[in-house]
Amino acid sequence: MLNLLKKSTPWMVASLFVATSVFGQQSTNAAQNSCAPKCAPKCEPKCEPKCPPKPCPKPCPQPTPPTQVCPADPCCPPWSTPVLNAAYNYPARVQTRCPWDLNFDLSFIYWQPVQENMELGMIDNGGNTGWHEKLINQDFDFKPGFKIGMGGNYDHDGWDSRFQYTWFHNTQSNSESVSSTASPAEFIYALRGPQSSGSFTSVSQNWKLNMDIAEFDLGRSYYVGTKLTFRPNFGVRAAWIGQKLNTKYTSTVANALDVYTISGKSSSWGVGAKAGLNTNWMICSDFRLFGNAEADLLFTKYTSLSMNSAHTAVGLLPASIKQSKVYAVKPHIDLELGLGWGTYLDCNNYYWDFALSYEFQVFFDQNMFRNFTSSSPTYSNMPNGNLYLNGLTFTTKLDF
Repeated sequence: MLNLLKKSTPWMVASLFVATSVFGQQSTNAAQNSCAPKCAPKCEPKCEPKCPPKPCPKPCPQPTPPTQVCPADPCCPPWSTPVLNAAYNYPARVQTRCPWDLNFDLSFIYWQPVQENMELGMIDNGGNTGWHEKLINQDFDFKPGFKIGMGGNYDHDGWDSRFQYTWFHNTQSNSESVSSTASPAEFIYALRGPQSSGSFTSVSQNWKLNMDIAEFDLGRSYYVGTKLTFRPNFGVRAAWIGQKLNTKYTSTVANALDVYTISGKSSSWGVGAKAGLNTNWMICSDFRLFGNAEADLLFTKYTSLSMNSAHTAVGLLPASIKQSKVYAVKPHIDLELGLGWGTYLDCNNYYWDFALSYEFQVFFDQNMFRNFTSSSPTYSNMPNGNLYLNGLTFTTKLDF
């Protein structure tokens, strides 16, 4: 009997363990079945799958302060103001989010060209009481033109570059007349031409100026103070300047029309090094005052200089004088003052800027039209007047 119990004990323990496991499983299923009807109506709406939120775009470099932020956009949190190192000029160029590091600008210009030694003639109204002369000046009106440019930023220490082309073509015309029957009688004496041509009663002059200027520079914008930025730059400038001057004197002598015409031409190109400094003075609300100054020396070649004249009077022969391959080194200065405003757009993805300025430029000794002072072409002079440009410039620029 004892042996039988020893042999059956393992089977009894195993049977008890299996029975306990089955009973526990049935109790758990019963509890779940009793809870399911009560919980299902409340749980089903919460078990519906939801779309995961879209990930924020890859963070981009912080734009140069001051900049706008978009607190309403969780993917565009405000950027902290950097701590500036007193030993390092922090970059001040425009920097957009995830930039292409490019910018384009377009300018409308309304300039007045003025050139020295462009007088049409001289009026004599003294009669027999002496010489009372009055010079007739050339009229200089404001004319339109344009500029286009593009630039790029570099990773090397915040450097940037800029290319710009200026187109300014225009024509200036004016005339003057006097009365030979007045008391005392008035006459116009010619200031141009290779011979003594007598006196006239009217004069007209047409001056055509064509200017094409291209320039490229390398610079770096940086903060000098919290509200002042500098951009020193250096580069090259090229200028193509063409001029044509046509002057016509007329008078009526013994019912015969006397006409004296003089035409001059000047064509040149120049290229040389330039250097400049651009400054921005921050005011408030994204407004700024700015002042720019540039200077350059242009190695200039005059490819064509000519003068032609014709006179209907008997005994006066036409004249034609030409000259080419004239070389010179001539300075040029450009100053600009104005007011600007700019702002970041689309959460700093773009920067749009507007600027209105008044510009002053001087091309030294640009007038190369010769004046002859004798009936023989041997005696002549070249007064070499300066060419001045001044006027308004309106510019819009987009960085991205």
